This record gives sequence, structure tokens and C-alpha cells, in this order.
Amino acid sequence: MYHESRILFHLVFILIIVPSLYSQEAFSPGYVILNSGDTLHGQVRDRDLSRDAIFKKVRFREEHHGTKRYGPYDIEGYRIGDIEFDSRWFEEEAEFFKFFYFCRAGVGEKTFLKVLERGELTCYYREYIDPDSGYPDGYELFQRAGEDHFERATQGILGLKMKRLSAYFADCPSLVRQINNGEIRTPGEMAD
Repeated sequence: MYHESRILFHLVFILIIVPSLYSQEAFSPGYVILNSGDTLHGQVRDRDLSRDAIFKKVRFREEHHGTKRYGPYDIEGYRIGDIEFDSRWFEEEAEFFKFFYFCRAGVGEKTFLKVLERGELTCYYREYIDPDSGYPDGYELFQRAGEDHFERATQGILGLKMKRLSAYFADCPSLVRQINNGEIRTPGEMAD
């Protein structure tokens, strides 16, 4: 009996401690950009892969310092490896099964958006935890420089929102033609 309980104790210990040790080591090289514009280089962590969790506040660790947490109100953005995230105001409005996405200062809430392409037309990816499945999910958003709104690029498994994107890019007929002819199938191809 003593031997069996000792084995059970070790098994429980391993199952509880090892994942937490792994998750503590999930920091990657990167940086955070403070609201003052200063950039701090170090190790960054924004999710726990062992639990499919996306943190609301990123963890940042400088060498020989403790870990700090920064939320979207605290920093302009951050980078982990080659992946950049911007802190943006975000508001979603619905009107008869149509959704509209805005980024007006002080309206809605600030959130981190993954930057897929940056330029005159920036393509973001909004990540969230699906309330039904509990797993990470997301969708692409376009924003032109100077605009206070986003245009959603995809409609889930159905692919591109061709009608909405054709209207959004009406000032670029060649792009609209490529969208409607199926030559462009992903948001990344449009942002290039």
C-alpha cells in the first residue's frame, strides 16, 4: 500500500509540476513599446499553449529583472520573435446580421491585434477564445491609413467577404476584378 501511494504521489507531482515548469519557460525573445515610445527588449509571453489561453496582459521579462505584465492600455504594442501586435481601440457593432468594426480613441476597449501586413493598407488578425469550443480563433481585418474603422476580410469557413471587400476596394478596380474572379483567395494577397 505504501509503495502504491508513493507512486501515485510521484505521478500526480509530475502531472502538476511539469506543465507549469514548461509554461514558465514559454517566453520568447521580443520587446514591448511603452506608451511613451520607449522600447524595452527582453523576453515576452502572451499565451499559454498548454491550456489554449491567450493572456489579456502580456508577460515581459528583462534579464536579471522580475516579470511585469502589460495590458493594451499600458503599451503601444509588442513583438514576439517575428510577430508584431498593436494595441488598438476596438468596437464591434451589429445591425441586422451585419457587423461593423471601429477603432476610435476612447470608444470600445483596447485590445491587441496581430499585424499580418503593415503599410497604407494594414491587415490585422483579431484573436479571441471561442466561447463555444474554448479554443483560440480569429479573423482578419483591413484598415487603410487614416481610417477610423476596419473591414472584416473573411466570413469564417466561407472564405472572403467578396461583396464587402469589393465595395471597400472600389477605388482599385483591378483588385476588385481579382477578388470577384477568385484570383485572390486570402487577405494576405490583398495586402501585398
